[in-house]
Amino acid sequence: PPPAVSLLDSLRLRRVLPAETLSAASNIRGSALRTPLVLLHHRRPDRPDLEIYLKLENLQPIGSFKVRGAAHAIAGVSAAELDARYGNLIVSASAGNMGQGVASAAASRGVRCAVVVPDSAPANKLAAMARLGAEVIKVPYARWWEIITTGDASAELGGRAHLFV
Repeated sequence: PPPAVSLLDSLRLRRVLPAETLSAASNIRGSALRTPLVLLHHRRPDRPDLEIYLKLENLQPIGSFKVRGAAHAIAGVSAAELDARYGNLIVSASAGNMGQGVASAAASRGVRCAVVVPDSAPANKLAAMARLGAEVIKVPYARWWEIITTGDASAELGGRAHLFV
């Protein structure tokens, strides 16, 4: 299993270097659309000079920006490593959009995907993940949260090794 990382550690911010941004852009090319910025035609009386732009990520194939992070994370693992180390299995724990992003990115790589979801996840999100090829595994909320914080869903996968995204 992967080393345990506390939720607090995973939330620490750090400066993203320009080279990392360019690498991410290269990694997601073909997986995510370049969505438009649209000026919101609304003026605030207290800030008439303020311009607000909307980034229309709802135009992504899965309807969410989450495909960007999933595609980038998966692109960082070679096909050989995915096969040898993880048995061509990518796993996520999500109640919706991230699961769809991981399922979409896994399908584009030809890799199996399982998404562990809380038993309260919306049916439409579960259906969307399944449509994208994910094996959807329902667990109680407390177990789902434990999987998110540890990155280890091997108990739900019969002990199979997996890449957790």
